[in-house]
Amino acid sequence: MALYYSVDNCINWIPIVCDLEDVELFSVKSNVDASILIAVGMKGEVHSLYRSDDSGATWEDLEIFGTYSFSDDVIKIVVGGIGGLYLSTDSGESFELVSEENVADCKISNDGLKIFVAVGGESSKIITSIDDGETWQEELPAAIPLVFPHVWKCIDCSEDGKVVITGYIEEEP
Repeated sequence: MALYYSVDNCINWIPIVCDLEDVELFSVKSNVDASILIAVGMKGEVHSLYRSDDSGATWEDLEIFGTYSFSDDVIKIVVGGIGGLYLSTDSGESFELVSEENVADCKISNDGLKIFVAVGGESSKIITSIDDGETWQEELPAAIPLVFPHVWKCIDCSEDGKVVITGYIEEEP
């Protein structure tokens, strides 16, 4: 696995010697000064999040994986799946279960102030939190006809407050 960084707008690249030789990385996100890196990767058949607090020299397997989203500063991270939604407010040093809902997808706003969750399964719905998961509000998309139940699959949000959801209508038998 090769990992490089640039400090001059991609003109020059510096290799990072790291201890992730047997991990395939899919995505990497850094804080402003690139001292903290969070990566999504796979070791063998196991997906996980990995964290480095020394610009990529050493890595810790956070042993958590699911659908994930990061605030722009990488201070807040949400990870969701069948076991619920977990939130880190310390760049992945620790995670706390903030919802036991079956998470199909989750996003955190770029500024880290709002969490958006597409809940999957039989209780499919959209929920949001503005207090780091202390309380949740169910969002009912008013423009979507609710003739049949919707099964939500993906959610995304933009900086200016727009939210996009995808799903399908589950027809009655």
